[in-house]
Amino acid sequence: MTFLRMKHDLSKLNLKPYNLEEALELINQLAEVIIELKKDNDLLREKLNNNSKNSSLPPSQDLKKKKKIRPASGRKRGGQPGHKASQRLVIPLSQVNKVIDCKPIETCDCGNKVILKDKIERHQVFEIPIANYEVTEYRI
Repeated sequence: MTFLRMKHDLSKLNLKPYNLEEALELINQLAEVIIELKKDNDLLREKLNNNSKNSSLPPSQDLKKKKKIRPASGRKRGGQPGHKASQRLVIPLSQVNKVIDCKPIETCDCGNKVILKDKIERHQVFEIPIANYEVTEYRI
């Protein structure tokens, strides 16, 4: 590509011609520079438009990634009204390994008595046990 090594150094051109012949020569030289720059520009545009779909480039080297723009649906994020809920089922008390009652203290910091609701809420946490290894020693 010629954009790295231009044939014409613009600083060497006589940008202040004194007569018509020098002006015409300057115009011709500038036209040659414009033609070279146009060729370089076309090469760079062609290189810029290469991507993984129209060349042998891998997708990771695509320069411009087109972002898909979806129109807003007008609905809020998250589960929409009427969708089927997906929650872990509460297992029966007979299958629970350990039960911990979390009861608050009888009185508040202000000195008043704490009144509890009749309904107890259950929350179950499923822990994955740590794998333990078993060591066996054989004596012969």
